[in-house]
Amino acid sequence: MFPRMSIEKQERTWVAFAFGWFFLLMAGYQILRPIRESFVSDLPSEDKPTLFAVVFFVMLAAVPIFGWVSSVVPRRWLAHVVFHFFVAQLVAFACWVFWGPEAHAVWQARVFFVWLTVFILFATSVFWSVMADLFSKAQGERLFGPIAAGATLGGIVGSAFATSLAALLGLAWMLAIAAVLLELGLTLASSLQRTVTASNLAEHEVMESDSEARKQSGVLAGIGDVCRSPYLRLIACYIALISFCGTIVYMQLTDTAREAIPDRDERTAFFASLNLYTQLGTLVVQFLLIGPMMKRLGLGIVLSVLPIVYAICFVLLGFSSSLIALGLVDVLTRIGAYGVTVPAREVLFTVVNPSEKYKAKNVIDTVVLRGSDAAASRLYAGIGQAASATGVVPWLMLPVTAVWVFVAWRLGKGQQRLIEGESIKN
Repeated sequence: MFPRMSIEKQERTWVAFAFGWFFLLMAGYQILRPIRESFVSDLPSEDKPTLFAVVFFVMLAAVPIFGWVSSVVPRRWLAHVVFHFFVAQLVAFACWVFWGPEAHAVWQARVFFVWLTVFILFATSVFWSVMADLFSKAQGERLFGPIAAGATLGGIVGSAFATSLAALLGLAWMLAIAAVLLELGLTLASSLQRTVTASNLAEHEVMESDSEARKQSGVLAGIGDVCRSPYLRLIACYIALISFCGTIVYMQLTDTAREAIPDRDERTAFFASLNLYTQLGTLVVQFLLIGPMMKRLGLGIVLSVLPIVYAICFVLLGFSSSLIALGLVDVLTRIGAYGVTVPAREVLFTVVNPSEKYKAKNVIDTVVLRGSDAAASRLYAGIGQAASATGVVPWLMLPVTAVWVFVAWRLGKGQQRLIEGESIKN
């Protein structure tokens, strides 16, 4: 399943467990995602910035709570606490859908959009925090690509399952199946943590010994870590630019799709096809390209790939903003994000301390990401719809991609300095 040259013998079991956990997580998510898109497609455009803003404020409330939980819960149990919490909510929502009156449909759409958007950010953030905690930088450069491929395969399977059986099973049963997949993923997470720590008792002792430091770090430690560290601020800026550019494309794509494809079922099929193309392309990149790219090109260049792809795509949209062009841009940028940027950016956290791997990373992956979403959606609502007909928005985004490339270059240099400083200490 995995390239033998890049994975050592003892690591194969670890990668298999991590791959399976990510596979089940993203299969469950891709079962849920078409439900969200189906809900949102019927909401007016002016509702979307409000929903993004609600997500942002929910994140502001949730992150301090998560910071407290991560301070008092042993790290080996943190993923279980987070996922059990969300699965319980998912089951409750399924009951609401199954027994609730049809008059609640609009509120169900709004609640589910907020819930799923919050869930996937926390879920993936916790997953990658565990990965960054269990594996070293050198291991991350070799293993994160194949591990991330589990998400792609899970997405393909989940999307195919949702496309073929959603109408037959109904919404409530789809929600229940996704909940089961998330719980099954936790069994693999337990196996992963147990086998890795059993093979390296020193690492296990480090994991346990820092618990007191985490308890003393405070509820808002993650925000404080980001504010104090130039390296973490650069990561936050990089993540914010990913979200900002992606949201601009998303807003224009959904608006154009609603006008070009009035029927909801046809729109759902269109978005499902984009997801499928994205996941297939991402799978190729993750298995064949990302490992050699990070090894030979360096992290700074690899992190620059996505902003360069966005720059090219914005030039394309400057000449044509048709649904086909927007669909192509959506696929290309998401392949760049999932196939190249996700595994590369997670390597950035392998050189920070354990508290930052959980608390600061969670702030960046949630509040920063959703705040950028909210800003981009408000910007598009203010000028995007009026300017989209003239093709102004894509050209306005080109300077943003230039700044993004500069941030990527600085991040590569910053990580190298941290590595060299740690080597001097040792």
